[in-house]
Amino acid sequence: MHKPTRSLVAIVTITGLIAGASVPRVGLAQPATTPTAAAAAPGTPAPGEDEKLYSCKQLKTGQVSVTFKPETELKDLITWVMGFTCKNFILDPRIVSTGKKVTVIAPNKMSPTEAYRVFLVALSTMGLTIVPKGNVLRIVESATAKSETVPIYKRGVPSDEDQVVRYVLRPTYVQVEILRQALDAIRSPAGSVAVAGTMLIITDYSSQVRDMMSLARSIDMPGGSDGIYTIPVKHADATQLAQKLNDILGISAAAAGAAGGANRRPPTPQPGQPGMPMPPQPAPNDEVAGAVPSKILTDERSNTLIVVSSEAGYLRVKALVDRLDIALDTTRSTTRWARPARASRASPAAPARPAPPACRRRRHPRRRRTRAGSTTSARRSRARSA
Repeated sequence: MHKPTRSLVAIVTITGLIAGASVPRVGLAQPATTPTAAAAAPGTPAPGEDEKLYSCKQLKTGQVSVTFKPETELKDLITWVMGFTCKNFILDPRIVSTGKKVTVIAPNKMSPTEAYRVFLVALSTMGLTIVPKGNVLRIVESATAKSETVPIYKRGVPSDEDQVVRYVLRPTYVQVEILRQALDAIRSPAGSVAVAGTMLIITDYSSQVRDMMSLARSIDMPGGSDGIYTIPVKHADATQLAQKLNDILGISAAAAGAAGGANRRPPTPQPGQPGMPMPPQPAPNDEVAGAVPSKILTDERSNTLIVVSSEAGYLRVKALVDRLDIALDTTRSTTRWARPARASRASPAAPARPAPPACRRRRHPRRRRTRAGSTTSARRSRARSA
């Protein structure tokens, strides 16, 4: 009886222990959020950090208030823009040490996009700009941004922002150098316009590049830049004159060609050669003097120059043609009168040359008057009578 009783007690005891282990203990359990409480707030600043500078909160109303005190520092400006953009910024301590400040006055609220543009304008006012590096925005000097890897545009129009970008432009009609001079006149002090072959590389603020593209569209067009002009050549040979103009203006031989037939006129002496002095040349206009035509062609059938150029380039070519295409010097007479040949004695048919009438005249002696008024013959007659 003792052994079965002990076995039954042991079985009941083990069963109670197993059942007690499966019952939850509420008082000893830890809250579910306690172990992950530290991971829920990864942006919590460590002691000593600027909590306001590194905090990012989402907007509830969708509008941004611009409330700055006069002469706002760069650090306060970045703190404000991080509050609604949640972007990462890298700031060079040397820029902070310059102590640059700006005053922003904007009484009305604006959208986050408009507020970010205000931030870029404020940076450009301070001589700074941003350079994207992945998901980080570097704040650098505007003068050194041209050597950074800024966004590149090849078509379209950049956004109207004060962020430094790079634009690659290939003109269609106008010459690259002419367009470069026009765009270089309106660039900002931080921008640059460089020539690379047949392309222009423009580095400047995005808003400035938009103005440059507007100017380039008005210049790079068939009717607005290059036109086709004809200049009739009156005295010289059009082909030789075109070659001389290409040498003077520095136009390549590939740009010059003949557009007419194959029949060529005999070469005509042109002014400027030995014995043909050049006429006096007046001082040219500065705008016309720097213009170079795109092409100078010739129509040999009509002896006409065909100039593909802007108006200024055409005026320059026209002035040169007026100086070179002049008539030959006709003041010196080269006509020689030949004397008729004398008739031979053996040819009876040849009439004898009549003597000039002056040879058949007998010259009468000229009467000389004396002091008394009598002639010499009168004195002789009186002497004979005596």
